[in-house]
Amino acid sequence: NYPQPNNPQPNNSGAVIENRNINLVGEFTVIPKKDTADKGVSRETEDNTNQAIGTIRLPDFAADAHQGGILSFNNTKGKNGHPYTNFQVSDNSYRHSQFGVIDDDPEYIQFIRRETTAVQLPNNGTARYSGDSIVSLHDSAQHFMHRETGTVAATADFGNKNMTVNLNSPSHTAEIRDINITSDNASFRKDEDGRMSIGGAFAGAQAEELVGSYARFTGDKRYIYAVFGGKRQGGIDPSSGNNDSTSNNGSSPTTPTDGNGPNERIRVNGGSDTSAPLYGFYTDWNTNKGHAQTTDRYRDTITLDANRSFNDGRDEPMKLPSDVSTGHHDGFLTFGAVKTADGRSYRSFQVSDNSFLYTQIGAFDPVDNRGHGEFARGHRTIPEAVPARGDATYKGSTILNFYDQYVYSPTHGHLRTETGSATLTTNFTDKTFNLSLATPTYHNSVDGVINGSALLAPDMSNPNAVRNTYPGASVMGFFAGPKAEEAYGVYRHAYAEGGDPRPTSGVNDERLATGVFAVKR
Repeated sequence: NYPQPNNPQPNNSGAVIENRNINLVGEFTVIPKKDTADKGVSRETEDNTNQAIGTIRLPDFAADAHQGGILSFNNTKGKNGHPYTNFQVSDNSYRHSQFGVIDDDPEYIQFIRRETTAVQLPNNGTARYSGDSIVSLHDSAQHFMHRETGTVAATADFGNKNMTVNLNSPSHTAEIRDINITSDNASFRKDEDGRMSIGGAFAGAQAEELVGSYARFTGDKRYIYAVFGGKRQGGIDPSSGNNDSTSNNGSSPTTPTDGNGPNERIRVNGGSDTSAPLYGFYTDWNTNKGHAQTTDRYRDTITLDANRSFNDGRDEPMKLPSDVSTGHHDGFLTFGAVKTADGRSYRSFQVSDNSFLYTQIGAFDPVDNRGHGEFARGHRTIPEAVPARGDATYKGSTILNFYDQYVYSPTHGHLRTETGSATLTTNFTDKTFNLSLATPTYHNSVDGVINGSALLAPDMSNPNAVRNTYPGASVMGFFAGPKAEEAYGVYRHAYAEGGDPRPTSGVNDERLATGVFAVKR
């Protein structure tokens, strides 16, 4: 009875290294293809672009292949003046770091680097990272044999200042435990008497990524070299490690994973880009059932535009709960019956958790029966910062309210509230997207267009307009963060639960799903 999603696979053809004009620091190592034991030492690198390493220019044309998170450029010698044979470089989904291998004869260069933004590691909790690796293998005669790509999975225990890294490629697997984490420079390292070394650093203001290098001398005298990068999966789990009551130098607790329960407050400030206002939308089930615009500086307050009120006879801004959450699931902090600092009372309140750095969504059920409401807002990306080419996948959360549109009562026909998953796939080259939402009883997918930094379905000429298509589904949203790291928006869908778009037999089965979503790349 519910529309099923059309989930297109990302188009990896024509992927290029996106110019981000950021400052990067790191190291590169020159490794001979023969006599590997005489390899040169690593050298530090500092650049103000992700498209060059010192005097070495990275390719400015489309990759030949895109496997996992790795772009491969083959037979590049002489192309656009490049003197090197092949390049393999992490793709544009890595927003705070870069790693790769530059191949030539009689040697190759592997590099790792991260943006110079200061990294604030939490004082406790654990985080999990997953990503990609590029592995170079040498035989027992210390001659280079071949290169392959693989995966990396890492678990960082910030309380105990150690981590475990698992590398996995077709010809080599390794689990390295008890890697030391140094908070002062957000780095990690372990050495084993010339037999193995691994080291690197966290990247991004909130340690959203990590990047590193690995070398091993095996028992059969083979050498293995690798560079790798990983992206944090979800938030920080405070249930492990040194559970000090403070973290981040006294800031709010880091984010628990789903199911960890009542231990978190809504963070007043979000990510590193808090100089821009939170721009977004607020709705409740009033007479016109529309969306009001909001613009706020902090995450604990919602202020509507001058022409709208909260429909409760009060003009002051709406405050979000300041208490500790009573639960945590599907990416939401949940609050039971709560009275907020402005004196308003709610039967329930749900707000996206603190793993969302640039966006915030939520839903609430007021005691005064003015109608269930939702809001979605974020630090909107400027249009010029939205990628012009390539594709990306964003994953996150949604919360939907369902209504019987033929019932008018103190609850305004409200049937249920459900949380679930949201997946946004974008094609920046074609300026299109697909949004798929799934909750326990509902599943739908919508195609739309990218207009500047706006997400619109159906296509609308004015990206600042909110147009609710009836019947059918509509989306209005924006990318968020300085580099479109997240996205958020409002969603609306009129449909017939019994299968008919319009009831003709007198059975009032027409439904409305209205809600919000937030996703991270």
